[in-house]
Amino acid sequence: MDNEVIKAIRERRSIRRFKPEQINDEELKTVLEAGTWAASGKGKQDPWIVAVQNKETCDMLRKMNAKLMGTEADPYYGAPTIALSRQRRALILVTLPLRNLFHT
Repeated sequence: MDNEVIKAIRERRSIRRFKPEQINDEELKTVLEAGTWAASGKGKQDPWIVAVQNKETCDMLRKMNAKLMGTEADPYYGAPTIALSRQRRALILVTLPLRNLFHT
């Protein structure tokens, strides 16, 4: 049996290099909505997601996370946006090439 979900899982690839361009607002909305429906502990499905695009704030998050990881390498691989997701007690850091959500 072959369907779109199985095909998407089979063809999924991790990205570790990002272009500096942002995705458009519709793509951002789609990615963030998918995140709200992703599997969660005990099926609570009650996350909050924050997309950070301010360069200074992203740089601060990069430094903080690198320090926690014991490295100087960019843990977000240069992505122009960092999406933070929290589900109850865990904070999950996700890197996405997202479009400007907050204008500075």
